[in-house]
Amino acid sequence: MSEFKAADFEGKTPEELMVMANERVNGLVTNRDSFRSEKDAATVKAQEALQQAEDTRKALQLAEEEKLKLAGDMDGLKSHYEKVNAEQLASIKAESDKARNALLDRDKTSVMADLQTMLHPDMGYAGKAMLSSALDISYNEEGKAITTFKHNGEVVADSVESFKSWASENADYKQVLKGVDSGGAGVTLSSGTTGVSGSVQSRLSQRLRAKGVN
Repeated sequence: MSEFKAADFEGKTPEELMVMANERVNGLVTNRDSFRSEKDAATVKAQEALQQAEDTRKALQLAEEEKLKLAGDMDGLKSHYEKVNAEQLASIKAESDKARNALLDRDKTSVMADLQTMLHPDMGYAGKAMLSSALDISYNEEGKAITTFKHNGEVVADSVESFKSWASENADYKQVLKGVDSGGAGVTLSSGTTGVSGSVQSRLSQRLRAKGVN
């Protein structure tokens, strides 16, 4: 649908302008619904294609199985079953890893969002790198997330709150936190000048790179 031009409005009554506006809105709604329908159709086609591929794979497996049975090839049949089982296990593992990675990404993003509220605005980049390096999330047998934090290879906290308390007293983290004295220079980041903050940021970035934290 073409865009309105200024000339389109000349000499029009309020009622006519209202009709034009309604037609425009209806056209946009129609386009939106059409786009959604096309997207839904594409999704259905993709799902159907995946299902057809899976059905074909299973049919080929069964055909190979019947062929080996008719030929009395027990060794070949055994190898066939081993191959099928290996493929199924690989598929299950891939789906499991995909789900686990999605869950890990969600939980890590949530924890990082909470932790980043601690950081001084001028120290965001270096602070995020430190936090990401320290954060470790694993899962127990019940699937419950276990959050721990490490510093110099040692676990220093087993929850977000305990880590916040620990970080506020740690010399490295004091340089990136809000309202915490930076230590060496005797500067409070929440009230320091941009030049001082930039200097601290530079020094901290160099230290992080030296430790292999990007």
